Parts: sequence; C-alpha cells; structure tokens
Amino acid sequence: MKIAILSDIHGNYLALEAVIKELKKEGVTKLLILGDCVGYYYHPEKVLNLLDSWDKEMIKGNHEDMLKIAIDYPEQIEVIRKKYGSGIKFAIQKLNKEIIEDLINLPNKKNLEINGIKIKLVHGSPLGENGYIYPDSSKEDLDNCFDSENDFIFLGHTHHPFIYEKNGKFIANPGSIGQPRQGGQISQFGILDTENKKFELKEIDYDASEIIEEVKKEDSDVPYLYQVLTREKKIFKNILVTGCGGDIGQSIGKILKSERICKKIIGCDINKDHAGIFIFDKCEVVPKVGAENYLEEIKKIIKKHKIEVIIPMSEPELRYYNNKNISEIDSVPLIMANSKSMEIGFDKLKTAEFLKERKLPYPKTVIVGEKELEFPCIIKNRFGAGKKGLDIVTEENLEFYKKTKPDFIFQEILKPDNEEYTCGVYRTKKGEVRTIIFKRRLLGGFTNYAEVIDNQEIKEVLEKVANELNLEGSINIQLRLTKKGPVIFEINPRFSSTVLFRHLIGFKDLIWQLKEAKRLELEKYKGLEKGTKIYKGFSEYVLFDNGEVIKT
Repeated sequence: MKIAILSDIHGNYLALEAVIKELKKEGVTKLLILGDCVGYYYHPEKVLNLLDSWDKEMIKGNHEDMLKIAIDYPEQIEVIRKKYGSGIKFAIQKLNKEIIEDLINLPNKKNLEINGIKIKLVHGSPLGENGYIYPDSSKEDLDNCFDSENDFIFLGHTHHPFIYEKNGKFIANPGSIGQPRQGGQISQFGILDTENKKFELKEIDYDASEIIEEVKKEDSDVPYLYQVLTREKKIFKNILVTGCGGDIGQSIGKILKSERICKKIIGCDINKDHAGIFIFDKCEVVPKVGAENYLEEIKKIIKKHKIEVIIPMSEPELRYYNNKNISEIDSVPLIMANSKSMEIGFDKLKTAEFLKERKLPYPKTVIVGEKELEFPCIIKNRFGAGKKGLDIVTEENLEFYKKTKPDFIFQEILKPDNEEYTCGVYRTKKGEVRTIIFKRRLLGGFTNYAEVIDNQEIKEVLEKVANELNLEGSINIQLRLTKKGPVIFEINPRFSSTVLFRHLIGFKDLIWQLKEAKRLELEKYKGLEKGTKIYKGFSEYVLFDNGEVIKT
C-alpha cells in the first residue's frame, strides 16, 4: 500500500492539483495530511475539493488555529493579512460554516496503525504543537522527538523536507505542497510504501504563474508572498568544496553557482592564491590532508559556515577519507564514490586484477620490482593520479627504472593511440547505471577536445564495471578501443575534469549525487546526442588593489 504524506498546502490548489496527478501515477491510495490546508493563498475551497474523494487522515496546523482567531476576533483579519497575506480572509469568505468548523476542530496530533506500521502525525513537533524541527536541528532535538511506540513520526510546519533515522525508526518532514522554502514553483511531498516500510521524499515542478498574478493583485504590499513563489530552487544551505584551487574544484564551484541549489558555496585549499576566489563565496586555507590539525580545521569551517554537505575534490583527501573509513565529519556527509570503487580505482594494479577476475579486457600489468613485460611498455605510479610519472620503458632504460621506481607498475601499451575514450559513469541508489562516452584528444595531460559517441560495446563494459563495483555515485573510466575490445586502463573514483562539460550537455552527475544525498527523486536520463563536441579553453582573472576584477 502506498500512502502520500502532504503538509502545508496553504490554499495553493495549482500545486496540489499537480501533486494529485503524480499520486495517481504512483498508485497512492491514502493521504496523511499534516495541517495548514489554509493560509497564504486564495483557493482553500478548491484544495478541499481536490482532497474530498480521497481516503485520508487529517490534523490541523497553526493556520487552522489562525482561522479560528480571525473568526472569533474579526479585527485580527487585517493584522494576519499584513503578515501572511489574504489566505485566511479568503477562507472565511469562500468556505461554509460547517467546513470551517470541521477544519478548526481537527485534532492537532494523531496516532495511527496502518498495515502494522505505527505512525504519529503532528504539525510542528511532538514536543510542542508549534515547535520547529529543521533538517539541521541538533541531534539532541531530533532524538527527543522519538517515542517508544511509533515507527514513523511525520511533521510539517517548517516547509523544509528531511528524513532522520535512528535504530530503525524515522522522523520525517515531507516539505510543503504550496510554499516550499527551497524554491518557487516546486511542490514537495512524501510517499510511504507500507510493504517495504520505505519512505521517500518527492518533488515536482508546476506552473505558479496564475497564483503569482493573484499575489500581485491581492497582496502587493506583502512582498514575501511573491518572493517565495519566484525564488531560485535551493536544496542545501551551504556547501563546502575542498581542493577548490584545482581545475575540478573550480568546475564544481561553477556548476553549483549556475544551478543555485545552495545559499553559499564555500571552498578550501592548502593555498590562498588561486582562481577559486573568483568563483566561491568564501575560500578558506587548510593544512595538507594528514596533518595533525587537518580534521580540526575542516570542523572549524563546518561550524563557521554552517556547512550541510562536503564535496572533497583533492585526490589525497579522498584516499585519506577512504583509508580512515570516514564518510562524514561532525555529522556532515561527504559526497564521494563508495569505498569499494575507491579501493579498486586508486590502485592501478588492483584495477587490472579486478577486470581480469571478471573476464573483462584488461591491460597486462605487473609491479616493476617483481616482473617484466614485453618492450616497449609503460611505467606509471601504481597509486598516482593523471599522467605524472608516466613514461615509455625500453630495454635501454629498464634497469634505471627498476632501481629508481621499484614500486611503480609496468603496463602494456594499448593501441591504437587515436582510440582513447573518457567515460562518465553514475549509478543511482536504485541501481540504474547512467553513462556518457567521449572520444577524446589530450593536450598536456588534459582533455582539450572530445566528442560524444554512442558505442554499445563500451556502454555494456561500463555498466558491468559499475554493477560489479556496486557503485554508489560517480566515477570516471578511461579506456582504449583495441582489437580485443574496450580495455580500461584507469578507474578514477571521483568527479572528472570533464564534469562541467558533462553537466552542460545533460550528464549532471554532481547534481544527481547531491539530490540522492537528500533522498530526492532524480529526473529521467535519456542519454545524450552523439556528435556533440566539447573544447577545453582557459580563463584569466586580474584582481586590482581597489577590488576591481577583469575576467577574460
């Protein structure tokens, strides 16, 4: 059985209408409504008509209490309007007395048992009817909301969606149908599947232009109502990007800035002089990863800037976090690939052995100090990043490398040179594998030109690797198309240097991973049009003493 949890509709029938259509597609058969059907906007009668035919359980919110105050004390109607708009006034005008009585006499909390699942409904907080419980409320405040009886406690009031789990029990806010705080012209709700006891947050877009025009007409002197319907969509408050001075870190910053999914984008790096200062809202300096005070400095940044999520871009940091089994810092999650993907990807010998064991084409790879390959071959750092340390080995320089780099690896040269590919791979929490394949040309170790291609053989290899790694999140795979098929020579368990290009043409792996961190539903991925070309350029910044900036 699928149950929808709705809250804070606030007379916005257009948003509710869009949600109802979605609920029917999802096969929802019952509604749990957490209060505030009225207030702010102007069509409570249409809202209640849309809800009328559904099997539902309802409680009241603070705006239903406000409705009672306005009826008992008419002089308060204008006071309420100046703060909240004309929603309460319109409810009094448009709803008959019986319906108003039903609304104001609803309970302010309710306990239910559905298919063996015990549920409590409250509008604000289990500890107080008009209390505020936010996604970033303290762990103590969240823990205090639990009780010994209920499996799920659903609450609304803040218009901020979240899920908090402890010992198999959940506190959840589905967000607001009629007035989400994360952006205008979106509507939020949740669906509980009683068969698997799984609750998911949902979000859809809708056209609010009609209500926006009504706001201009009815409440032009209450600017908040217009602003909340037209604000940019934001999923997070503040995000921290480490390694913000590097090219990938700056690409991540540009994506976050263009998407406007957070209030502030904070960066940190071991240096203070880098182009990230022109992209991020604030850049902090931190010690090198592994330094005694490294984690403490990161924690200070989290506290100072109220960070909600961290995106580590420095490869040494990713290795450090994986080796130390760190997935969050001070309860702030790290956005990175799963541990198995990092363990395999950060070790080029393990990468080759992983492919061999799964009967996938692989490059012959041995440790320099142990075995030799046919010459010429490649020598590369087993644990290194990019092209640093890579060279061609011949019989003439073999002894030199055996003496100077015994811990490096020899790897066969894959031919032909003009068949090199860089591939983005994202695997969702539901196990769907999304891919993008670029045939590329390198300049100075970076992709300076690439073209989207459609190759089923490569796609099948990418999907198999993602599933065998049980991938969670995003990785980048580099390969060459040889006579024996697509041969992977590197798995980079991080966002790629092409992450911005990919984002611009629809492969939005950074945004997908951030949304899944918030348990939001992802939009469908249709693949990309082959033949699309990308070109790597450069920007220059000049900063004058007076603060003026020139960007080329």
